[in-house]
Amino acid sequence: EMQRSLVGSEMCIRDRFKPGGAAVPSDDRREGFMILEKEDWKEGACPAESQGKKSGSHGHEPLQNTSIHGIIEEFDRLLARDDKDAAAAYLETWLSRFEDTGDWAGQITILNEMMGFYRNTGEKEKGLSAVKKGLSLAGEHRLSETVSGGTTYLNAATTLKAFGRAAEAMPYYEQAFRAYGKNLDAGDYRFGGLFNNMALAYEDLGDFAKAEAYYGCLLYTSPSPRDYAAS
Repeated sequence: EMQRSLVGSEMCIRDRFKPGGAAVPSDDRREGFMILEKEDWKEGACPAESQGKKSGSHGHEPLQNTSIHGIIEEFDRLLARDDKDAAAAYLETWLSRFEDTGDWAGQITILNEMMGFYRNTGEKEKGLSAVKKGLSLAGEHRLSETVSGGTTYLNAATTLKAFGRAAEAMPYYEQAFRAYGKNLDAGDYRFGGLFNNMALAYEDLGDFAKAEAYYGCLLYTSPSPRDYAAS
């Protein structure tokens, strides 16, 4: 095992993450992607289907038979066509629909997408607005110790870092670590994305010893290439 002088969560990493940790398979491995874990919400069989019979106040069609996976797939198709304006409008429309119906699970899913999207387009005000809303919903619905909450904290922290707020991001990275540590196997690929982004944040802060330690922890996870894309 790598020898390093670490404190707090760094000691936890040293003690817990060793080669051969079991990975939990998942189909949702692209960076920034998050669909709320089923056990983390109680409003229906699918986040996008909760409140499904209620139509929005802006004349949108009802949400029954709407799949959150389908929503994300359509968003991906817009990105593949490099139609960023349409992609942004699409996310904003769905966020509005979920707000109209009171579907907080759908809102969190879309807000996580917004964090990644606006981070990549460099739209600071919109990105930080998505962070604020996402963190508020995660707190309101007590997701801090869930995988879904951990992913929201990770996306929020990485967005803060991207917009020059690395110091502000660190507590959210730590919360993501605690949530993942409580629920995931040590080799789960999601730790890879977390450690990579924490290392980059520590680089921004000039703490190269901690950055090196977190890069070292990547050896103890089971990666997917897209997990470590710089954001």
